[in-house]
Amino acid sequence: MAEIRAQGPEPELEDPTLVEGFPGVGLVGKIATDHLVEELEMRYYASVHCEGLPRIGVYRSGDRTARPPVRLYVSEDHDLIALQSDAPIASQAVESVADCL
Repeated sequence: MAEIRAQGPEPELEDPTLVEGFPGVGLVGKIATDHLVEELEMRYYASVHCEGLPRIGVYRSGDRTARPPVRLYVSEDHDLIALQSDAPIASQAVESVADCL
């Protein structure tokens, strides 16, 4: 089942670029995406639910709110979408997750 659960208003984007931040070897993509989300003050837009993604909740220190493991953030000023993930995807699930997105 593929589902993107939007939170808040639909972003107004012209020709957006998607930056994906799944954790991988060295965590470079994850770290870079986390940095973009923070520095550009990107707005949380949606959670992503696909076959092949783990069904877990993520907690941050000092926050009791469970977050989905894969989230989309938007910056209308920069015409940018960032996919932020706290969970890696298994190699056998890469194709189904790509199709979902």
